[in-house]
Amino acid sequence: MGRAMKRYLTCIHILFSILVLSSCGKSPLLNHDLAKPKGPSEPGAPTISNTECPWFFKTENLCFNLTWTVGPSLQQDNSFVLKFWDKTTGKPDIGPFKLPAKRLEILPWMSMGHGSFHDVVIQQLEIPAIRASEVRFIMPGQWDIHFKLFDGGALVDEVLVPIKL
Repeated sequence: MGRAMKRYLTCIHILFSILVLSSCGKSPLLNHDLAKPKGPSEPGAPTISNTECPWFFKTENLCFNLTWTVGPSLQQDNSFVLKFWDKTTGKPDIGPFKLPAKRLEILPWMSMGHGSFHDVVIQQLEIPAIRASEVRFIMPGQWDIHFKLFDGGALVDEVLVPIKL
């Protein structure tokens, strides 16, 4: 093998090594700095450590709870209702309930790094509350439901609710 060929193969090897080492990073789909689990949830109903504020959006001082109306299950489209209240002045059972001022997105995502690419349908209810439907889990395992608040196009807050299927 000639000297030029050895240099070429060495360069290819170095470039390949750099590519492999630089590809191990944070998921581009998630902002890991904002995403912090806020409490456990089991199939059928959430199990929460703090009943006054099960999950919390710090940027809006809003607590919320999640009540499954269908599921969670792999065999069907799942749905749940979210109720929000001010952490300082509200209570989980009596409110007063209010909706987030920022745009809410809901994304079911497996803890291992992939998820359901089907858009969750979000519907505002009169209470005020939000119904999330067509929530799909594509395989058994540990899931996180990402609740994301956006101000324009910028992600400003995110809460993860873990689900085990």
